[in-house]
Amino acid sequence: MTATIRDVAKKAGVSCSTVSRALMGNVPVKENTKRRIFEAVKELNYIPVQSARALKMGRTKTLQLILPNNLNPFYPKLLNCLNNEIKKYGYATFLSVSNDSKEEEKMSFQMARSFSVDGIIYLPTTDDCNHMGELVSANIPTVIINRVWDLGFPCVSIDNQSGAYRTVEYLIQNGHRRIACFLGDISLQHMREREAGCRKAFRDYGIREGEARFLYGTQTYEVYEKMCSLMKEKKEKRITGCFASSDWMAVGMYSAIMKSGLSIPGDISVVGFDDIEDARFMIPPLTTWHHPVEQIAKVAVDLLIRQIEKGEDTKEKIIIPSKIVERESVRRI
Repeated sequence: MTATIRDVAKKAGVSCSTVSRALMGNVPVKENTKRRIFEAVKELNYIPVQSARALKMGRTKTLQLILPNNLNPFYPKLLNCLNNEIKKYGYATFLSVSNDSKEEEKMSFQMARSFSVDGIIYLPTTDDCNHMGELVSANIPTVIINRVWDLGFPCVSIDNQSGAYRTVEYLIQNGHRRIACFLGDISLQHMREREAGCRKAFRDYGIREGEARFLYGTQTYEVYEKMCSLMKEKKEKRITGCFASSDWMAVGMYSAIMKSGLSIPGDISVVGFDDIEDARFMIPPLTTWHHPVEQIAKVAVDLLIRQIEKGEDTKEKIIIPSKIVERESVRRI
């Protein structure tokens, strides 16, 4: 017997309207409630009625956007740019936020198939691809952003290694040699590339291991605490410059430097990566590597629509050029 939306609602302990909202993704639903609903959908093998309509129409004119989380300010900015581009082609979107969970990503792939979406734009939460068989087998046109993978899908990214290299080089060319590099989760491809860029800059400019520092953390408070420790060192040994591999890290750096009674850039210069919306409003405004989300969104959506509407079997790997944005957080010494 085919499962209905009432069956899903009963099993999840919610109303039919709540199930509908969770599946459509256009109205906020509590995460624990959404999880119960998706588990019920999977267990009952529920196929929404949208799929039946899709069989008649040939297309649903819907796209699914899969993001790792909505906490990093980079993602809302990218989401807005993607939605603006998608509207130009007359498609609707529904958003899946995986909360940095492979299991939730897998559920998102299943929902894409159940709703018969015409295409997917996917920002992975992990480099572990073992769960992606669900996406590959769905045979849905897909574009991957922020990774360059050989999975048979087109990819759109930036040159993370070059960006980190040139940003650290900017510090070096301004006279800094005692530099700390703060990096996020290096199990992720783009973060490993940024680390490689930092290390290459140090090698090329003859900066020794004792002068260069590498610190790691995935939470703002970790960056803050480690930065506070660095600020306690004697002035003659203390770093004079910092590279933040994401602009959100620079927020923690700013707080730690100011709490220590030091100034930016008078005592410590800071550079970031991504050029999030708030970077220009920080005090002082942050010098950072611009992540061209508008261009990334435009190229990614164009690639996806070409697959859907023209049947192009593209596996392009497109690297979008970028540049450093000079503001007021670095001084020459």
